[in-house]
Amino acid sequence: MAYGVSSTFADTITSASPSDQKNSSGYILGRVSHVVYGPYYYGTTRPDPNYKNPTDLGKVLFQSLSGNQSATANSAGNQPAKPFYSWMKQYPLVGEYIYVLSGPSSKLNDNTEQSEFYYLPPFNLWGSNHHNALPNLQDYGVHVQCIRRSYQNNQATNQANNLTTGSTEYPLGDGFFEKGDVKTLEMFVGDVAFEGRYGASVRFGSSLLANKDKNYWYQGPEGNPITIIRNGQGPQIDKEGWIPTIENINRDPSSIYLTNGQTIVIDDIQNSFSLASLDISLTTNVTMAIPLNQQLTSIESLSANTQDQRINNNNPNVVS
Repeated sequence: MAYGVSSTFADTITSASPSDQKNSSGYILGRVSHVVYGPYYYGTTRPDPNYKNPTDLGKVLFQSLSGNQSATANSAGNQPAKPFYSWMKQYPLVGEYIYVLSGPSSKLNDNTEQSEFYYLPPFNLWGSNHHNALPNLQDYGVHVQCIRRSYQNNQATNQANNLTTGSTEYPLGDGFFEKGDVKTLEMFVGDVAFEGRYGASVRFGSSLLANKDKNYWYQGPEGNPITIIRNGQGPQIDKEGWIPTIENINRDPSSIYLTNGQTIVIDDIQNSFSLASLDISLTTNVTMAIPLNQQLTSIESLSANTQDQRINNNNPNVVS
C-alpha cells in the first residue's frame, strides 16, 4: 500500500535513487534502520560506511513501507535520507517512523535534475517523548537470533548487539538507553513546550486560574507568561510512562523558573533550608568562637615596646 505516493515511486524506492524519481511527488512512509552519528558505529570503533564527511551527520537509512522490502535487515533495500530541517536537530531512533520526500541536491549546479531524500521528524506513534518505535516482527526475530553474536556477524543486519544483558528487547540504536518511566509533559491552554527524550524540557506557559489545582505557578495576574527549564524528571508517584507529568521545583533534579508575577513556593526555603526534598538530613553542631583583638598599626616611627607602653597607659584594664 502506498502512503500518498505514486505507485511507480513506491515500487521502485528500494532500488532507485532520488534523481530517478524526479517526476514523482508525495511522501514515503519509512521505518528507520540506521542513524549516522559519526565515522564509526555509535559506541564502537567499527567504521560506518555511510559516513563520508560531516555533512552525513544525522543521515538515516530507512525501510520503505510502500515498497517490496520485507525487513529492515535487508540492508540492500535501505535508502539514505538527510534531515529536512537545519535549525532543529532531532535524529530518530532505529524503529521509529518518518516521512521521506525528494528534494534538491547540493549538486544542482552540475545537473538540475539532481535530487536527494530528506526526512521529517519521527511520528508520534505512542504519544511519548522518549521513543515512538514500532518494530518489524521479522526484524525482531533476526535480532533475537543475533543476541551475543559479534558486531562483525551483526553488521549485515544493522542491528544492535546487547552483550551486557543479553536482552531480547527490540533494538532502538546503539547507545540508546530505554527508560520506560520517562513521562511527557501535561500541557495547559496556550502552552508551547520542547521535550528531550530523558525528561529535560522547556515550557512557555502562563498563569491560568483554571490550572490552580494542577500546577505550581498559577499565582499572579491571569495570562502572565512563565518559562520553565527543567533538566531531568523528579521522583514520580508511578512508573507509568504513558501518564503525563508536571514540573515540580521541589522534586526535579534542577530547573530554572523565569517568572512574571508568579509566586513559586520552594519547600526547602520555607523549612529553613532543610533540604528535605533531596532526602538530606542536616545536623547542628555548636562551636566555641574565640574573639581576636584587632592588630593595631601605627604610622609613627616608634619601637614596638614604646607603642605597647602607650596602649597600656591609655587602657587601665590591661595588666602589663
